[in-house]
Amino acid sequence: AHDMQTLKQFIDHFQVTEIKATDAQLQQAIWQRLSAHRYAHKFSVWKRLGINKLLDLPIAESSVLEQKRIQDDFDPQAHNQKWDATLTFINGQWVAERSHVPQGLQVSVQEVRVDPLWFSFLNDVPNDEITASIALSMASKSCHIEVSQPMRIRFCHRLTDAGAHAANVHLHVRSGVNVFIQDIVSVHTDEHVAVLYNKDVSLAGNSVLEDGYLNALSSGVSWLCCQRVRAQRNAVYRFQQMTSGDGIARFYHQAHLLEQHASCVYRGVSLAQHRARFDQTLLVKHLAERTESSQVFKHVAKDRSLTNFTSRVYVAKAIRAVVSGQTNHNLVLDTFARALSAPELEIYSDEVQCAHGATVGALDAQALFYLCARGLTKDQAEALLVEGFIQSMIDDFPEVLRSEAVDIARHYLDAMRVGA
Repeated sequence: AHDMQTLKQFIDHFQVTEIKATDAQLQQAIWQRLSAHRYAHKFSVWKRLGINKLLDLPIAESSVLEQKRIQDDFDPQAHNQKWDATLTFINGQWVAERSHVPQGLQVSVQEVRVDPLWFSFLNDVPNDEITASIALSMASKSCHIEVSQPMRIRFCHRLTDAGAHAANVHLHVRSGVNVFIQDIVSVHTDEHVAVLYNKDVSLAGNSVLEDGYLNALSSGVSWLCCQRVRAQRNAVYRFQQMTSGDGIARFYHQAHLLEQHASCVYRGVSLAQHRARFDQTLLVKHLAERTESSQVFKHVAKDRSLTNFTSRVYVAKAIRAVVSGQTNHNLVLDTFARALSAPELEIYSDEVQCAHGATVGALDAQALFYLCARGLTKDQAEALLVEGFIQSMIDDFPEVLRSEAVDIARHYLDAMRVGA
């Protein structure tokens, strides 16, 4: 994979590659998907969201020298006191020397092609989610993480080389364990860089996982994540996301509620500006009785940015006592900004409580006039109304994430106030 110069060439390579019977089952499935995908088709994710420029990125090979240079200034014991463990990925590769792994956390590296879990993962991801296949092909190894004690884990994704990088992670939380994780992105290059990230999460019975993603992305940064969560009896999964800036962020999430009383909650805020592309695509499958799911997302789009919310809740046949809700509210601040919203329900059972709703609109003209009449500039008034729009979401963030959410929102709102 590292011999290819661009992602486009990478895909073209598989369009002419003969699949051999001796190749691993997962590798055959990847090749078939890549060779069948038409990335220029109007329904392709790449085309639809305007992220074709990712195809021009070189496939970057991690620099060992660069890793060593960064490792020299790292003390594993000096990690942030809010976190019990720190796992560092440099250019998509887990670096043990730069990570703090306490008791109760097991981390290992395995070959992707011989791991049956990735074949199952790929089968659950739709064919048009091409980034999942590319990430599995680019990164020959995956990181397996097993948590057996309650803890807070910080995933640090450090990017030092330009180009496209891939990371594949399996996370298993044992029965009765409460875990909090956060993905943090830090970029140490001025050139365009992208992360293609596959994350497969397995929650045993009575476990709880709080999953956080809070990042401000510059115009040269792209984050493309495909994730699957499988929840057993009484397991709880909660996802909190806040993204701002003018980069590209795409989340494709699946949640499989496999046994009774499993639940999932998704909460997110997107603050897009300039030519940002922020996308949230979800599929929640209720496969057992007495399961619950909830989704609430608020998006703000200004300048020429685009936000997207596409969500489907699936309830299997004869599954009863299911409760589900989908809510998406969007503010469009400029003429050329766009907000797309498509909540959907696919229900094959009568005894459920499922609801969905979406709004797309501009700021209230009367409220703007009222604030401007009391001495605020138009930019200040718009920023104040946007702050009110997202404040309730920030208040619902867990305490460990709230200060970061406030900082990200403040930076975005301050730029609005000065008309940036």
